[in-house]
Amino acid sequence: MKKHIVFILAMMASLEFIFAESRFEVKGNVYCSGVPIKNISVILIGFINGKRAFHFVEETGGEGEFSFLVKNGDYEIKILEGNGYYGLDNGRNIHVENSKIGKIVLLLKKACRLSGRVEYEDKKPVSGASIKVISDNGIYFSISDKEGKYVLDNIRLSDHYQVMVLANGFQEQKKSEIIFKHEGDSKSMNFTFNRKGKRYCGRIIDSKTKKGIYPMALFLVNSEGALRKINSASDENGNFCFYNLEPGKYELGLMSFIIKDRLQTFDFIFTDSVNKVYEIETVLPDEPLEH
Repeated sequence: MKKHIVFILAMMASLEFIFAESRFEVKGNVYCSGVPIKNISVILIGFINGKRAFHFVEETGGEGEFSFLVKNGDYEIKILEGNGYYGLDNGRNIHVENSKIGKIVLLLKKACRLSGRVEYEDKKPVSGASIKVISDNGIYFSISDKEGKYVLDNIRLSDHYQVMVLANGFQEQKKSEIIFKHEGDSKSMNFTFNRKGKRYCGRIIDSKTKKGIYPMALFLVNSEGALRKINSASDENGNFCFYNLEPGKYELGLMSFIIKDRLQTFDFIFTDSVNKVYEIETVLPDEPLEH
C-alpha cells in the first residue's frame, strides 16, 4: 500500500513539473468586415503577480492567423493599431491553465486617414510642425517632415473633429469640421503659415562667449491679454522669430536648463518688425545647476 502511495505521489509531482514547463498554444485570426488581414502585429502581454511583466509579438499571416506558445498564466491580447486599422476589442484578457485555449477571433475596423502639407506663403515646406486631431474617440498626433508632409492613418470614425496645427513662431491654427463620414475615408488638408506680417526676431547669445544658445525654448504673450501664448525655439545659432504680431505690450520668456534661473522674462513694447539680441548668462559645465 505504501509503495502505491509513494508511486502516486511521485507521478503527481512529475505531472506538476511537466505542466509547469509545458507550453500551450494560443492562436486565432484577425478579420476586418469578414476579410482576413495579414501583417497585423498581435501582442500577448504576460502578467506576474498581477503586473505586466513581459510580452510577445507576432505578425498575422496570409489568412490573418497568429499563434503563441505560452506557459500557464494570465495574459492580455491586443492589436498594435496602425496600417489603416484599429481594434474593436483591444485588450482582451485570457487565462491559460494546462490546456489549449479556444480559437481567438480579433476584429478590426478600417481607420480614417488625414494627410496633407504644411507650408509657408511662398510654398516652402514647414518641417517639424505639430498636427493634432481631437475627436470624441481619441487624440491623434503627427509631425510634418522635411518636405512639410504629414500623415495620420489611425483615426477612428467620430461625429466631431478638431484639427490643430502649431508651427514654430506662429499662433496655432484650428479647423473644426466633420472630416470623415465613413470608415476608411481619406481626406487631404493643407495649412499655410504667412511670414509677411510684422515680426519680432532676434538672437540669444552667451554673455561670455557671444555664441548663440541652443536649444532654447521661447514663448511670447501679449500682456494686455489679446494674444494667447506663441511658442518658438532657437536654432543652432541662437536665432528665433515670432510672426504676424500686432503692436502692443508683450512678455518674452526664455527657458533652458543651461541658463541661470531656468526662466527669464523680458517686457517690451512692439510697434514694428525688429531684430534684437539678448545676452544671457549661462551655467558653465563646472558650475552646479541650481535647484
